[in-house]
Amino acid sequence: MEDPLEHALFFVGLSHTDPMLRPILNTKITALHGFPFHSSDERNISSSMTDRDYYRNIFWAELQRVEAKYDLNYVMATASPSLNPQLETSAYSEDLALYGRETLRSGGEVAIISAPEKQQEGWYKANSQQLQYALPDLTVKTVLATSPLDETRLNKSFSDVTVALGGTQFPTMQEDQLRLPSAPSDFTNTDLTKWYTFNELVSSGLISTQIMPQAVTSEEGGEQFLASFKDSHEMQQREVPWLRSTKASDVADNHHFFNGSIYTKKTDNTYTFTLDEGSDETFFYFTTPIPVADYTDCQLESIGPGLYLVKSESLSFTIQLEETI
Repeated sequence: MEDPLEHALFFVGLSHTDPMLRPILNTKITALHGFPFHSSDERNISSSMTDRDYYRNIFWAELQRVEAKYDLNYVMATASPSLNPQLETSAYSEDLALYGRETLRSGGEVAIISAPEKQQEGWYKANSQQLQYALPDLTVKTVLATSPLDETRLNKSFSDVTVALGGTQFPTMQEDQLRLPSAPSDFTNTDLTKWYTFNELVSSGLISTQIMPQAVTSEEGGEQFLASFKDSHEMQQREVPWLRSTKASDVADNHHFFNGSIYTKKTDNTYTFTLDEGSDETFFYFTTPIPVADYTDCQLESIGPGLYLVKSESLSFTIQLEETI
């Protein structure tokens, strides 16, 4: 099965066969793509305020309310508007400092956008200087990969990066860097967005999306954008309330289970699972056509027909199924 988007149907089918344990990330990530940006002092979006004031007083204020309600921990992925870093007094630098501090204070993180293919030279150095102007001593651990990554240039300026969002359809580890999917939210095609969300969720226990505030061109468009954004998270809270919201850089703690091994010992209706490596908290999907009767050295929550969320801090744990006649 070469297409990762087909994994979901595959795993749903397996839930009707023998019991199976699969490691997952159990997390949702929400990235703000290209925010903040160099917004205009003209009144293109609203007739009553400048574009810059609109984003600060209307758009960002509503994003903060959504973040607080659904505990989103935004990944604010930004890029300097110029390869000549802006001084501390520039409008962009002021916005970066303001939005960046508020993002960090609410539990999120500031990320860098990867260099465009035709602007590799000097991109990361300029952005590192820009971030130091606005947010001194900031450690950047995440890059939003909108183009192929030049690891050498990236590491010279951002040596602490451990996670790349985008550029992959399924979580992978490449050269000690965790690659996670991240798809732009298409609020004009909610069915397609839900389908991609479902596939990510079933395949890896991950919902990773990004929104582009710069796409707003009118007050009415902004209202529709924010309403759709809120609706998507309302749906997630209603249908997958167990899913954790984390910073992208925090996800790396669990990813090694995709490359590790799980050893299974079956005795009658009891399954003992042993891992070859562990971390503080690890999460799994456990699928079984037979209800669970008991479990030890783990926590277990029913999240769907024949589907359980398992959390364990042990290298070995046991799940016992009900006896069948």
